[in-house]
Amino acid sequence: MEHPGKSKNRAGIDPGSPARAQAQPPLAKANSWWPPEWAPQERIWLAWPHRSDLWNGALRQVQYRIARIALLLSRRTTVAFLSSAENCWSQQIQPMLESQAGTVSECRLDAISWNRVATNDIWIRDYGPLCVRRRDGGELWLDFRFNAWGAKYEPWDLDDRATALLAEECAVGRQSFPFVLEGGALETNGSVLLAARDCIFEARRRLDLTESELDQLLRQQLGVAEIIWLPGILPGDDTDGHVDMYIRFANRQQIVMAACDREHPAWPMLREARSHLESRCKEIGQPVQIIDLPLPPVLYQGNRILPRTYANFLISNEQVLVPVYNCSTDESALSIIAQVFNEYTVEAVYAGDLITEGGAIHCLSMPRFL
Repeated sequence: MEHPGKSKNRAGIDPGSPARAQAQPPLAKANSWWPPEWAPQERIWLAWPHRSDLWNGALRQVQYRIARIALLLSRRTTVAFLSSAENCWSQQIQPMLESQAGTVSECRLDAISWNRVATNDIWIRDYGPLCVRRRDGGELWLDFRFNAWGAKYEPWDLDDRATALLAEECAVGRQSFPFVLEGGALETNGSVLLAARDCIFEARRRLDLTESELDQLLRQQLGVAEIIWLPGILPGDDTDGHVDMYIRFANRQQIVMAACDREHPAWPMLREARSHLESRCKEIGQPVQIIDLPLPPVLYQGNRILPRTYANFLISNEQVLVPVYNCSTDESALSIIAQVFNEYTVEAVYAGDLITEGGAIHCLSMPRFL
């Protein structure tokens, strides 16, 4: 379902628009600057799902889902799949795109291509390039190590090498770092960075830096003035607390954050994270409005809570793709996001199959900025 999002914003703050977003130079002491997600994007990368041992027997369904996401994105940007072989592109990806193109208005098949880069899994947000702008305006890709969220899921060797291979194919400068840092653990509005403390400093990530040292490194590489280290892990989240599972900047002064009632198992974690966020924003003089985004009802897969969330949406060139789960809170969540992003096209994408492997739309995508 499509929500044009033109109704009055009850939050009372005019959201930022990619059309109005201005590139900002890094701070005086910074080496480079990481744009916020609403900045103009040149493309979105997706990694093609190919492992039959994942997805509970629904691999083909997930492939069609990812193909549809690519078609939706193609209306406003270019899309490139990471895939290991040309026959995968010609025999799987292209036919699935073509079979669904008639159901996605204004999609552009010619805006979708592929890069010959092999991967283990689809969650490119966590192993793909963090695309920043150097002080001279040139592009640079930051390449951190990846070990499948603290060595949880083997193999991860191809994902760990993906950014290096992609940079070589695209002939883009790359700066590598010898420690693990996942893209889903970071969120920026261009000057303030939200960072997942529990995840980033988890022992199996092999980070040999103190918080103060990493704080300084991130300020230099991402061009942010302040960093807010957020505690806590959303129940069921096997990333150890990625911020893109529960809290997102919508613009420079507005944050969308997951919320629930006291009976929900996420209540203590979200209450602590919100309290810490409000305290730090006040401390650093950052005006912010926090807008509650409901969590879906609790759903178990065996003994595990599925980390269903609406906060894992993707912003891309004046459209927002929002994960939904065919449950009672979908319409409320879509309405809130449409009001916050009232100059954007808001599109619901079913993610009930994606979340069985721990992620949704933001997790499976990575932008390259103009």
